[in-house]
Amino acid sequence: MYVGIAAVMTAAYVVFPFVSHHRWFGVSEFWHLGLSVEALGVGAVLMMVLWTGRHPDTFDALLLQGGRETGRIRWWQYLVLAVVSFLVFFLLRNQFINQDGLAFAGKFIHDVPLRGAHVTHDEMWELYLHSRFWVLTHRAFGWSVPFSYQVFSCAAGAGFVVLLVHLARRMSGVHWRLLVLAVVSGGVMQLFFGDVENYTVTSMLIMGYLLAGWLTATGRISSLIPALVLSVAMTFHLLAGWLLPSLVFLFYLDWQRDHRMVVLAGMTGGLAIFGGTLFFFATHGLPLRDFFYNSHALGHGGHLFWNIAKPSPGYEAELINLLLLLFPGALMMVPLLAWHRIRREPGNIFLGLAASFMLVFMFTWKADMGVYQDWNLYAPVALPVSLLCWYSFLRIDGLRYRRRIFVALVGLGFLHTYTWIISNHLL
Repeated sequence: MYVGIAAVMTAAYVVFPFVSHHRWFGVSEFWHLGLSVEALGVGAVLMMVLWTGRHPDTFDALLLQGGRETGRIRWWQYLVLAVVSFLVFFLLRNQFINQDGLAFAGKFIHDVPLRGAHVTHDEMWELYLHSRFWVLTHRAFGWSVPFSYQVFSCAAGAGFVVLLVHLARRMSGVHWRLLVLAVVSGGVMQLFFGDVENYTVTSMLIMGYLLAGWLTATGRISSLIPALVLSVAMTFHLLAGWLLPSLVFLFYLDWQRDHRMVVLAGMTGGLAIFGGTLFFFATHGLPLRDFFYNSHALGHGGHLFWNIAKPSPGYEAELINLLLLLFPGALMMVPLLAWHRIRREPGNIFLGLAASFMLVFMFTWKADMGVYQDWNLYAPVALPVSLLCWYSFLRIDGLRYRRRIFVALVGLGFLHTYTWIISNHLL
């Protein structure tokens, strides 16, 4: 079935760009290339698939170091990785700015002189840091609001890449390079190419939480660390709260391990961070009553059903398109679940809960500006979903054509994703 998925995705990438690229935006970004360049790109990926089938040992030597465990990455190597990542993100920074991003300049210019920063309860520290960063860089260098956002987002991306590499090494051993390549082949990476929105630092922190949660689930650290990290992430953007069920599972594991004081410390510490943040902003121009009456998360006064999307075939099709754009391997979820390829292990259960509730968020929370305009709101969903799916796929022993399936899906996904990213840069 995995071969069938690779074939279906190849056909979709070839056909839909020239049929209806606006309607099928999740698989049609090749329309930016034109027919001849697209043919060259897809042909190159297919040649890589054939090469991999004929030279599996060379493929393993390049990406798996011949099956040997890899040594420890030193701090300076992580630093080089972060610097190189920042430069790539910055040089190809996104010039597509949605309605919210366009409005930030006016909001910052109005609120910063009055309150020192522009802040809402939905995005407390994310907005605060972005607005303060703009103040400092505008005074020093004359930077605009969008440009300061772009630099900040690229810096968050550098941190994200370091955390992703560290998590992949802890999860997949000799397969860690494949896992990193698979995750960065998805459109979720557009976040870190200078996106002018409030999800970049949050997504970096979510990756930090997934790293800490994996280490807790596998018995390497206590649940105190992921509890604190997730609480911090929620103070940056409340959407991180959809990961709370996965944190409850980590608390359960530590409770079963008789680490009950650690669980209580994690709960207390998390509440203290969130409560302390609310108190800080309540004394810095953001009244606590606004949390109920002006927060989008609480429906601006309790009208929570306003945030629930009304199901319709067209809307659901757009969400599926977006999921394929953010995570090109999304169709793998079907055979992985059908054939029980996701093993019932603590790490997988943790990632499964994180992925499941983030998908619930994506398919229930209404996109006020439209699905494509709000793509970055849902981008963090792809993080636990892609990690779980690719990790489980790479662990399927004895799967025929596994290397070729991987190269086809990741190669085409990478080409599609970076066509989208570069086209957004050239706007």
